[in-house]
Order: sequence, then structure tokens, then C-alpha cells
Amino acid sequence: MLMLPHSAALDLDGHAYTTYAVVILCIIIFYFQFHNEQEVQHAMGDYCVSIYSPRLGDESVDVMRTDVGYCQEFLEMFHTDVDFLVPQQLEYIMWDKFTFYRARMDDVLVLMQQHYQAFQKDAPGSLNASLMYYPDFPNPIKMVTASLSHGSISHIVGNLIFFLAFAPALELLIGNVFKYLGVMLIIALSTGISYSLVMLINFSDAIPTLGLSGVVMGMIGLSAYLMPMAKIRVFVWFFTFARNIYISAWILALWYIGWDAWALLTTSDHGGVNLIAHVSGGITGYLLGYFWLKETREDTRDDLDDEIEYQRSKRADRHFAPGVSYSGNRKYIESKQQQRQFKKNHDEYMGRLYQYVQCGNDSEAIALIMDDYEFQSVCVENYEELFQRIKDWGNSRTALCMGRACISLLLVKKYHKRALVIFEQCYAITDEYVLADPAEVLLLAWGAIELHQYETARHLIRNANQRYGQYIDSVRCQLLEVEILLQHLDDLEEARNIMNLLLTVPDNPYKSEVLTLAKSMQKLM
Repeated sequence: MLMLPHSAALDLDGHAYTTYAVVILCIIIFYFQFHNEQEVQHAMGDYCVSIYSPRLGDESVDVMRTDVGYCQEFLEMFHTDVDFLVPQQLEYIMWDKFTFYRARMDDVLVLMQQHYQAFQKDAPGSLNASLMYYPDFPNPIKMVTASLSHGSISHIVGNLIFFLAFAPALELLIGNVFKYLGVMLIIALSTGISYSLVMLINFSDAIPTLGLSGVVMGMIGLSAYLMPMAKIRVFVWFFTFARNIYISAWILALWYIGWDAWALLTTSDHGGVNLIAHVSGGITGYLLGYFWLKETREDTRDDLDDEIEYQRSKRADRHFAPGVSYSGNRKYIESKQQQRQFKKNHDEYMGRLYQYVQCGNDSEAIALIMDDYEFQSVCVENYEELFQRIKDWGNSRTALCMGRACISLLLVKKYHKRALVIFEQCYAITDEYVLADPAEVLLLAWGAIELHQYETARHLIRNANQRYGQYIDSVRCQLLEVEILLQHLDDLEEARNIMNLLLTVPDNPYKSEVLTLAKSMQKLM
């Protein structure tokens, strides 16, 4: 029976570019490995044919010259730095004559080394040997290069299929390229360290290793933590039965990691598979999730649960009877997903705005707000809430700008009282605060007078000529200020100072009003 996981039954937002980049990198490296191996094999064949001597008997200690096949096999072993296996390999190949070779092993090894040195003079270097990880010589760089390298086409195809079944969804859930790369790097290093430690403890033959399978098992272990209930599409073939079935990620993790752990503990012949890397990678992946990505799991849980249910309902509609439909449930889930996406976008927007304000980058903050002005201005309450949030972050030019926008929108809707509240908050930041449109000054000042907020009205029109220049009717503002000082604030002295200024204005359009107000003041003095 064949069980082949090949993709996650999830439709998450975004693209798993980092995962695909790792896949492409593995393919590129294997391409160079394959071509290098072809060149090395060709050179080995040429050398072995050149030294072959049929006149030598079977009992010659110069094993390399007695058989072209033996010669190529031993040259390949030397070329990948595993010469310590020569005695065992001789016993395996020539078991019936091994007694003869064992007695002369020193001579055999010397001749083999001489042949290898002669072969090396013109032979291309072994790319596999430079990429492999040798557990008796721990090297972090080799741990990484070995993870990205493969020994055969079937090896790379199998690893990449499993990798693509789990890794893309995990990348999108983690959502941070550097954190995701960190996860893969830690898994690759942990599998290499674990392999070296086990070899050291057991005094076993330090066989070099390569392949992405340790990282793949780490992705499987991590999926058991981050997305345990997510369904993985698994192609199952058993005689005449061939179809995709959907299995939860935690079940697949338990099956693959558990099976390899059982095989590691109960068998000695692992068929050339590095089960130590498999099991250590799977455990590392889960532990990384538990200790490092717990917050990621909490942040993505609701969206992931909705997506799992949404995909389940789609499969139900596709496979169940025509009269049965889960589309209503899907619409509800879609609505929830849209709400969460809106909240996520809003949180990201506020996060960027907060960073700009805190860094004093008011121009970028204001530009960000203006980009969304047409949408937000439809509901002035949104802008009022945004103003309060920005003001809570501290006094800034961004808060003053938001205050102007809010006041303008509120005056359009004739919400004078709410506009005055915002003006007072901005005036508390700076007494030189000005409105966006000078035409709004008198309008808001009259509104303040009607609401008996006379101090606020005076703050609006005070020094209008200095604050707004030619764009405002400064004489009208001064007349209104005098009236407020006389009738409501009982500040006769300040009113008289302003009146003296008004009397000196040439061609005053409000001359009659100024004279009437001056006579009233004269009676009070």
C-alpha cells in the first residue's frame, strides 16, 4: 500500500515563497550533484579500465587491478572519505576469500591508497563529499549543506513531496520569513548534533549523511503543534483503490515520527535511512512550536479553525447527496473570516501609525491617514476615535492634523459641540493651534457662544490676524472678541486695548459697529 501526503487542505492568504525557494535550491544543488557524479563515475571507469590486468590472479593483493567493478566501487568509497569501511567492504564482497586479504590488509590498503592518489590527479572533486555531514567531525555549515543535498532522484522527489505537504501552510501561519528560516535552521542543526551524539555514545561507524528528511520530519512535528486538526491530502493506492483521503496533521505526525522511533529502537538495519535525523527532527519541530511559537498558535487558532471548517463543508457539499448542502455554514464562516481579516488589517494599520508617531515621523503618519481619507471620512466617528487614539500616544503634529480633519467633518454635519471638544483638546497642546479652513473659525466661535463656552470662543478668534493672516476677516474677529470680553468675561481693560486697535484701522468696513461698541464701552468706564 502507498500513502503519500502531498498538500494541506487549506487556502491561507499569501504565498509560501520561502518554501518554494528552498525547494528550488534543493533542485539546483541536486542538478550539480548529478552532473558531478556523472563526471566522477566516467573518470573512475576510465581509470579502472586503464589499470585492469587480467593476468593477475584472484589472490593478488592489488584488488583494484583484478576487477573493474571492484575498482570503481572502492574508488567511490575513497572519493567520499569513507576509507575506514574498506575492510568491512572487502569482507562483504569477497567473503569467501576474506581470510587471505585480512592477513595482508596493510598491503591491500597501501595499494588502494596509491591507486586513489593516482586517480585523484586528473579526477574531478566529489561534490557529494563536500556537501555531506560527517558525524565524527561536527560542522554547522555541513549540517545545513547536507540538508539541502540528496543522493538520488527518488531521494529528492520523496523528500520534496513530503516537504510541500506540510511546509507551505506552516510558513503562512508563522508569517515571518526570518522566524520560519530560523525554524528550519534549528531543525537542521539539531538533527546533525543528535546524529553526532548518538554515534559518539554508541561508538558506531560514522557514516556520512545528506538529505532534507530531518527538516521534513521537523515540519511534520511542528504541524502537530501549530495545526493539529488541519487536514492533509494523502494519496492512497492499494490494488484497485486509488484516491485522495484527508488525514489530520497530528495523526500523520504520530504515524511517521512514531514509526521511525519504533524502528530506531527495535531494529539495527535501517536500510541506509538516517532514522536518528528523522526522529530528532520531528521532536525538535514540535518542541520549537511549544516553546517558541505558542503566541503564533494562539493568534492563528480562530482563523485556522474557521478555514478547516470551511474546507470541510466544501468537501461535504462535493461528496454528499445533492440535496444536502453546507453552503449556509460556509457563508457564516466567510463572514467571520472577513471580520477577522478586517481587524487584522486595522491592527496592522494602527501599528504602522503608532510607529510613525512615536518616532516623530509625522509626515509619514499624516500621509498614511490621508491615503484612507475617502473611506474613513464617510463615518466621522471613525476619525474621532482615531484622533483620540493618536492623542493618547502623546502630543504630536499628527494629533493636531487629525483634530483639524475631525473639526471640518463635524462642522459639515453641524456637530458644533463635538467639534468644540476636539478644539479644546488641540488648544491644550498648543495655544497657537489653527483650523484647517479660516472660514470655520467664526462659525465655530458662534457655536461656542451659543453653548456658553465663551473662553473657547475667545481662544478661537484671539490673534486671528497673526494666525490666519489675510485669509480671515480679522476685524470681525476682533469685534466679536470685544463683545465677549465686555458681555461675558468682564475684562474691560483687554476689551479697551483691542478697541483702540480697531479705531486705528483705515477704511474699516465695520466703522459704525466699532463706534457703537466704543460708546457702549465709554458708558461702562
